[in-house]
Amino acid sequence: MVITAGPIFLSLYGKFADPLQRAYQSVKHIVLSSRPSYYVGTLAITGFALANLVSFMLFEHIPHVQDSIAQFFHGKILAQGALTAPAPPVPPDFFNFLHMIIMDGKWYSQYPPGHSVLLAAGSLLNAPWIINPLFGSLTIIAAYALGKELFDETAGRIAAALTLLSPFVLFMSSEFMNHTTALFFFVIFILFFAKSLRTGFLLHGLLAGGALGWLAHIRPYSAPALAAPFLLYGLVLMFKRWPELKRAVIGFVAAFSLFIGLLLAFNWITNGHPLLFGFQVLWGDMVEPGFGHSGWGEPHTPFRGLQQMLSNLNGMNKYLFELPIPSLLLVMPLFFSGKHNRWDYLLIASFLLVTLAYFFYWFQDWCFGPRFLFEASVPLILITARGIQHFPTLWNDVFGFRTERTKVRILSLTGLAFLFALGFATNLPPLIQLYGQSYWGVNADVVKAVEKMGIEKGLIFVKSYYGSVLPQNDPFLKSPIMYAIDLERNNQILMKQFPDYPTYRAIGSRVEPISAK
Repeated sequence: MVITAGPIFLSLYGKFADPLQRAYQSVKHIVLSSRPSYYVGTLAITGFALANLVSFMLFEHIPHVQDSIAQFFHGKILAQGALTAPAPPVPPDFFNFLHMIIMDGKWYSQYPPGHSVLLAAGSLLNAPWIINPLFGSLTIIAAYALGKELFDETAGRIAAALTLLSPFVLFMSSEFMNHTTALFFFVIFILFFAKSLRTGFLLHGLLAGGALGWLAHIRPYSAPALAAPFLLYGLVLMFKRWPELKRAVIGFVAAFSLFIGLLLAFNWITNGHPLLFGFQVLWGDMVEPGFGHSGWGEPHTPFRGLQQMLSNLNGMNKYLFELPIPSLLLVMPLFFSGKHNRWDYLLIASFLLVTLAYFFYWFQDWCFGPRFLFEASVPLILITARGIQHFPTLWNDVFGFRTERTKVRILSLTGLAFLFALGFATNLPPLIQLYGQSYWGVNADVVKAVEKMGIEKGLIFVKSYYGSVLPQNDPFLKSPIMYAIDLERNNQILMKQFPDYPTYRAIGSRVEPISAK
């Protein structure tokens, strides 16, 4: 097939050689010859602007997924200087929400604090919606730095551009999910892990350990799987090069231990035991990875795990770049060309290991794509960038052509641009429509209706999905407007506890006063 296609591509090049060469030279100048700070800065600013635009236009600057709703609410607790809020009034059913814990007089989310701390910083700025777009744009810069550190300047520049072009990264960075910040800290871990092996500096070890520790604070199950290949490689080198690496190793262990200590302390204070996570408090041991049980639904089995693993791989093929071909095909040229090295193997091993980790996990869903694999997206993007670099080698040395390398690059980049344009044109509009229509049942209809009515103080009983309004509440229930679940006849119980609050009932965009009885 390739041998047949070769002459066709070359004949097409002959017909459009001049405009293709001019376009190639322009792109080459921008991508490879512009000042790094201008190039990467422009990509990062563009990513930040796009993510904020999507956050506003599609998600109305509010969290839409149960996970992010709970972490957002916990961030508001942390922003007030507390680890937990007092339990809401009895009965707590008026304020209860999936993934929120109400226990022993405390109210908090089931999640470790790593992402919620960052959302708390956004709440203090009165702009919590800015956090994920910010870390998404910082990931573009980190992808460039990592590509440059592991490979070369060209790989870093291509990786930064591909990170900007990834709809998976864009949409995840536009909502409030913890995968965005987890991806950033994972990339920072790899970056300073590699730097520490090269330099042996204490600072590089500290930053690598701190980044991995923060990743564990965000996604404690994914972190070991993602980092394991790098840590095993580092362990081997530590024994071989101890004198030159000892400072970096000490820094890494110290920073990582500090973060793990803080995580254990958080568990102890909130959940009652250093090794007890909020997931277990809320759902019991049934939520732990393994077979024969599950948090809800049918017990997890190896067959089900295999189905989920294949589903995630299939999802990554679609959502990473939204191309009309499987996205992971772009990884193949690197390995077929024979130009891969140890870092390529470590990056792909990290992706495969986190994929395997979720073979053992009972829960599966897609949120903006196969979210459990999201933290491996930049490693895959880096390998894709390397594949694009070495396509001429694949074309000539493996497929047996003798085409001028510049022509191969022009044709391959033209084909790639066509695939991206076609994929975006056909796949993005349905996604935009999906995400913009009350994604996961959440919208701002009730909040907007309350604002439109000019209600300055009130207890709003909500009959529509409570996840749309819970994040608007003050966790300490001291705000002039409070939203509670409409329990109909039982509403009088809560009314008596807030007698000076006018009461309303909200159904979607309709808000009506509740007449006093």
